[in-house]
Amino acid sequence: MSPACRSRLALSTLSVLGLAAGLLAQDEAERPAARVTQVVAVVKRTGPAVVSVYSDGADPAAVPGGEGGKGASLGSGLLIDADGFILTDTHVLPRGTEGIRVRLHDGGSFPATLVNLDLDNDVALLKISPRPGAPFATARLGTSSDLMVGETVIAIGTRSGESTASSGIVSSLGRGAAAGRGRDFIRIDARIDAGNGGGPVLNIDGDVIGIMDATPDRPAGMGRAIPVDRILRSLTCQLLDPCLLGEVVTGFELASGRGGRDVTIAALTPGGPAERAGLQPGDRLLEAGGAPVNWEFEVNKALLASGPGQLVPLRVARGDQCLDVPLVLERGESPVLQVWRRVGVRIVDHSRYKGVRVARVDPTGPAARLGLREGDLIDGLDERLLDGTEDLVRSVHDLPGGTAVTIHVWRGREAWAGSLTLR
Repeated sequence: MSPACRSRLALSTLSVLGLAAGLLAQDEAERPAARVTQVVAVVKRTGPAVVSVYSDGADPAAVPGGEGGKGASLGSGLLIDADGFILTDTHVLPRGTEGIRVRLHDGGSFPATLVNLDLDNDVALLKISPRPGAPFATARLGTSSDLMVGETVIAIGTRSGESTASSGIVSSLGRGAAAGRGRDFIRIDARIDAGNGGGPVLNIDGDVIGIMDATPDRPAGMGRAIPVDRILRSLTCQLLDPCLLGEVVTGFELASGRGGRDVTIAALTPGGPAERAGLQPGDRLLEAGGAPVNWEFEVNKALLASGPGQLVPLRVARGDQCLDVPLVLERGESPVLQVWRRVGVRIVDHSRYKGVRVARVDPTGPAARLGLREGDLIDGLDERLLDGTEDLVRSVHDLPGGTAVTIHVWRGREAWAGSLTLR
């Protein structure tokens, strides 16, 4: 072969090798992108907001174990706010309200405070202190109102401190649940492993549509989620209700659009703080306490950060105007709030019998420790018979905190009595 031919062959070989190398490099660049499906993208985006919940002294990253065991994750939780508010399942929490810790996606461990429980909806709200200059990753809450049977869902949780994920479809909606609990659970065919209870279930867009249920009656491996719309109602009406937790009176009622967005003033109490401040029905809240209002939860946060007698600056949109409104909060001293604060129950007059009916029980209060339940009829306090709510209020109003009283209760056809200590 002549030198010229050998030269042309060498160049041709180099060209082929160069083309092959280029194709290989292109394949290496494109192959990861092709593997990043929508499911992978959702897990990458939301995974950092999923935390492990465990009891103090039982770090799940240190000693692997099963759900609920010492040294093991008790379950999962979900950061919903950059200030450190976490949603989880009530069955995830250890007995009592002390010694709760959470472990973040990056390995950081924090003590957690139990803000409130909603036993009826099986959800709890925890709080950890924010890190200066390092806001927490948060999930995006969506709606469960438009879910379709057959659509793809992704479940994310933690097991022994390590992130896990599974995907499947919505199997059914509004399926009946255990007696006495909500009947609008979301059934999914994604497997739910031990430790994943309290973690989020998301749609393919990455919006949280539910929280994984961890109740004992859930069949092993079967997926069941608490709908996020039910959780959103609980967040604003119970879990972070400033009237109950902070005893503040605003003089307004709020309404919000889909997913808790577009928060507006729905109604005013005549002569109340909101009316005196100049608010009007239909005003849309833009800021509360100097922070933007994207959903109703942020209004409650701002109110709880203040207290009775303090000013909360509001910014509202009214038509094409933007107005700054100074709202001065008042203390809640209604009979209902007094009994809630002292006894730990929300009461209403019974429609048929003398006494007061228990409409809600504070899970961290004296009544809960005694064992009172929603629907119980309280007809006596110590030796005094009660005709209605005013009698119960008068009975406890002048008693100092720490006083032990005997509560007389009817539950169905059974009467019983027990002692509790007033707060």
